[in-house]
Amino acid sequence: MKLVAKSLLIATIAALATSVAVAAQRRMPLEMLCRHAERIVIAEVTAARVTEADWPGVGSLTTTVFTLKVEETWKGATSTTIELEAMGGTDPKTGLTLTVSGAPVFRVGERALIFVDDVNGVSRVYGWTQGKYELIVKRVVGRAGMPIDEDILTHPLKKRIDVILAAQAAETPKETGSPEEPGSTGSQGGGR
Repeated sequence: MKLVAKSLLIATIAALATSVAVAAQRRMPLEMLCRHAERIVIAEVTAARVTEADWPGVGSLTTTVFTLKVEETWKGATSTTIELEAMGGTDPKTGLTLTVSGAPVFRVGERALIFVDDVNGVSRVYGWTQGKYELIVKRVVGRAGMPIDEDILTHPLKKRIDVILAAQAAETPKETGSPEEPGSTGSQGGGR
């Protein structure tokens, strides 16, 4: 009876998590991923462990923490490794698996281009599945209907992302002045 109750609880939580995932799955252009991701990295998944983690609006869920060996950083702080949380996984105590629609899935040994969101010291994929793309040698595997919707070599894709990031960086100083910057008028307007 306990197993049935636990299975129903997990099914309820999975349904809640799925509704959160569906809400998070509006189609995002590449520009949006680039703007909102804290980091953009190419990394290899070197390890995975299952734990529990709190997810906003859902609560505590089975979560897999992946250790990533960073090969390249295209945006944000550089580091050699990242611990990245993804919703779902197989609970080692019960053997029950939580699969969440729209949650990114990783395999140990896989290389990927990942748009990383760092919130309160926790790294997660920005944009759910839209923020993770498998790499085969030097080719990003695109998916129809996603921000990167075609297979593309990493070099041309990096150039495209660099152009997007440069355009976003160029528009940011014009929109807001920095109070610490000499001669800046901050949020008062004018000046530039």
